[in-house]
Amino acid sequence: MFEKNGVTFFPRGGDYKDHPAFVALRSVSLGDVRFPWGFFLVNEGGKAYVLPATEQDHRRVLLQAFPDLPEEALGQSCGLHAEDHLHCGGSCRAGPEYDCVPHNHGSYYGCGCVIGI
Repeated sequence: MFEKNGVTFFPRGGDYKDHPAFVALRSVSLGDVRFPWGFFLVNEGGKAYVLPATEQDHRRVLLQAFPDLPEEALGQSCGLHAEDHLHCGGSCRAGPEYDCVPHNHGSYYGCGCVIGI
């Protein structure tokens, strides 16, 4: 796992279940829901719930981490699946050097096509 400009990325194959972002996810039941642009984990009145993110939210977080990320990578939703942990499905059509990886920034959880991970 690594952090870039405040956004934490979780490359495939790692065990991140003890990371605070994943511990926080245990407070809600996400079932087999798909979030094309990610979601926010919101705590209100002692209860946690999920608020779907917009494409704008997705773009804002990725551009914070990678200000020069090209449009062909920014405009892709590579399929966030909410299971017991974050899982990114699908592939990045931006090119073979890109990988679809989960990331977290505060209460935001998403998947994005990034290079060099």
